[in-house]
Amino acid sequence: MPVEWNEKKVNEMIARGLRDTLVQGAALAEAEAKRACPVRTGRLKNSIHAVLPDSFDSSYPYTDDQGRAYDGALEMGTKPTEAIVGTNVEYAFWVEAGTSRMQGRHYLRHALEVLASKGWEVKFGP
Repeated sequence: MPVEWNEKKVNEMIARGLRDTLVQGAALAEAEAKRACPVRTGRLKNSIHAVLPDSFDSSYPYTDDQGRAYDGALEMGTKPTEAIVGTNVEYAFWVEAGTSRMQGRHYLRHALEVLASKGWEVKFGP
């Protein structure tokens, strides 16, 4: 019995598998970043989220631990082969990197290190 190769169907299956894998990696990175994030008001921790493959992040409503509402949209899109985990909180960089008065808390770096230890290719920054 001859076997027919349906290239379109195979490519769709590969793309679906890649997307599912990227979604899993983004969920892990988001969870690890939130777990390692220092908390004072909860705003930074609650703002961390993933932009999934082939999408645009135009709105991400969240609240801090006191119930104040914010929009955490990263205002960026992803390609079908990438996912982004981040925050738009203005002081997030300083918490991550530190200042002259405070040591960096490396919550995002921690998330990337966890992914890298599991064999993921990761990139820090834009």
